[in-house]
Amino acid sequence: MCKKTVLITGFFDLLHSGHVAFIQDAAKYGKIIVSMGSDENYLRQKKRYPLNTENERKYMLEAVKHIDQVHISRECGPLSFQSHLKDFKPDYFIINQDGDSHDKEKICIDNNVKYIIFEKELSKNFSRLGLSALKKLNKIPHRIDLAGGFFDQKKFNSVTPGSSVILNLEPMNLEPRSGMSSSTRRVIQELFGMSLPVNQPLEKISRQILAYENFDKEYVSGATDAYGLVYPRINKFSYNESYHPNKIETLDHDETIKWIEGRVFLIHLGAREPSYNVFDGRELINKAMLQEYSNLADETWKSIIRRDFKGLLRAVSGTCAIQKKMIPGYIDSTMEEVVSKYNTRTTAAKLMGSGGKGYLAVISEVAPENSTSIAIRRG
Repeated sequence: MCKKTVLITGFFDLLHSGHVAFIQDAAKYGKIIVSMGSDENYLRQKKRYPLNTENERKYMLEAVKHIDQVHISRECGPLSFQSHLKDFKPDYFIINQDGDSHDKEKICIDNNVKYIIFEKELSKNFSRLGLSALKKLNKIPHRIDLAGGFFDQKKFNSVTPGSSVILNLEPMNLEPRSGMSSSTRRVIQELFGMSLPVNQPLEKISRQILAYENFDKEYVSGATDAYGLVYPRINKFSYNESYHPNKIETLDHDETIKWIEGRVFLIHLGAREPSYNVFDGRELINKAMLQEYSNLADETWKSIIRRDFKGLLRAVSGTCAIQKKMIPGYIDSTMEEVVSKYNTRTTAAKLMGSGGKGYLAVISEVAPENSTSIAIRRG
């Protein structure tokens, strides 16, 4: 007698006891085929990257004795399994209660596949490692490039020496492709796991990240991310004809750190489109502009040290303006009105990272609507 087949679907990121209990119960109905969600679908559905890549997740599932086949679906959306359902024509499609939907049931009915819903329960009194727990496990910091963020590029600092002012932040739940170093944070995860190493000099860690991220790449992902994510507190990184800072100054006065925490907020304007190119050929970069850019970074640093709010407003709004002047693609044309709304006499704002869209850092004495507060990492 031919054994019946079962199709199950999911991302299975960080395989845990809840997954195994579901698979064991599903195996009672027949041979299991898994339609596994791709990295691209994970990003679209959950607005963040999976902790394990699609190939790693497939490898782990294939090692589970109850599973007969694992296939990565190249479709996106909650119904990404449907092509596999049509191809393999299973006897059953089994889903957990929290994954149940009318659309999934209809696809099964249309394809003469029995639709079965399992109640969700834990196995053998094991605790399930849920998303909230995973967020707590991720200890990789974030960063805000408040001024001079492009000075880590040699084509800038070889014309005029300059510096960047970076706030190092406690880990946050932020969206990818939004100027908050999601790609470099993934590099850190690949190198060190879910936190930075504690037994190595900060510069050594930063150099490892910078070298690893830029291996065999044409575009250099700079030290604003590699160093900015590693060095705690508030730092000024100075550059002169190098991708590495030649001088690092750290501001660790706690009252000043608290002062800046109460005046810097993040507002998400939406992720930068994959096709959007910040450096689109319209750049106009010369020594005079770079000198102004450098002076604004110095003014930002001094304003923070003095706790000079008006000076900080001038420096940050000026930095936004000069970056837009040098690099027109720095602000997506659809975002210009939004960004300018926050550059007033009482507030200032600039986009994070290379720009386009993403997170807007707003300097204000009152938390703006729909903004997120920051916590600077003391280290």
